[in-house]
Parts: sequence; structure tokens; C-alpha cells
Amino acid sequence: MFTEKNIKAAFKMLCEMYDEEDRWMMDVSDDFFALEGISNYCMAKALEERMEDVFEYKVVSDARTHVDYRGRYLFDQRAVRILVVENFAMEDYHYGMEYDAELWLLEDMSFAVVHCFRTMMEKHGHLGALTEYRIVRDNIQSSEDLFFTIEELLEELDCICSLAESYKR
Repeated sequence: MFTEKNIKAAFKMLCEMYDEEDRWMMDVSDDFFALEGISNYCMAKALEERMEDVFEYKVVSDARTHVDYRGRYLFDQRAVRILVVENFAMEDYHYGMEYDAELWLLEDMSFAVVHCFRTMMEKHGHLGALTEYRIVRDNIQSSEDLFFTIEELLEELDCICSLAESYKR
């Protein structure tokens, strides 16, 4: 199911949820992504390389003994995180907390809204411990489910593809 054609169709469907006024730049061409320099192949390859199993709970730490624990799967399939919108963040010299809304593309080409609470502890200038709790808030069915602008989505897709292209060089 994870093909160039299916990915393009999924993102086109997502973009069509926006008002015409919001997606003015997409009306210029049938293939907006190609017009922006994002080829179907590049997008499919970049997203496929970022696919992962997503867990409800994850802990990684290098304190005394290395810990790498993962809880139950969040989805019954692999997914790729497309976009993160920070809702809350706080940090001091050695400790940080974040609460984010995330957009995930699942292998079946559906989109899920996930909320993630993350804590991080610094140890000697690097990340010493990371804990993440995730919960699926919704599947995107209509424009009411969108928590990001179309510009944020397109910019993030461009970044994902550009980064993948830079690895080839």
C-alpha cells in the first residue's frame, strides 16, 4: 500500500480538506508537489525510510545500565511522523518537558493525530534519558481535525524530501 501513487493521493486528500482560500497555491497545478520540486519518488522513498513502529510508551537511558524499554504498539502498523506542533515546552539546565501534537501517516495511508508528552534529562552535554508517552487523539476525517496550516504541512514535506536528497550526495 505504501506506493508513490497512494502517498500522493493521501496528501492530496488531506490538502483538499483546507478551504480554497488556504490552498490557493495548490490550484496552480495538478501536481503541486512536482511543481515545488518534490517528486513522487522522492516523497515515497523519504517517507518509507522514516517508517517506524510507534509505541505508547518508550524509555531510553544510559544511566548506570542502559535501558531501552518500549510499551505496547500505538498502531497495528508502522507509521511515519510528518509534523510536530509544540503545545508546551519547559526546560532548565538538565531537564526538559514537551507536550506536542503530532501528525502520523500510517501504512494504510490514513492520518492520525497523536499527542506526545516527553521528558528529557541531560547528562554531560548529551541526552542521558528520554521518556515518551503517546496517545492517539483522532484520525483525520475532516477539516475540524486539522491542527496545522497547509503551509506547515507543505514546508515539512519539503524538509523531509530535501533531507533525504542530501543523504544521496
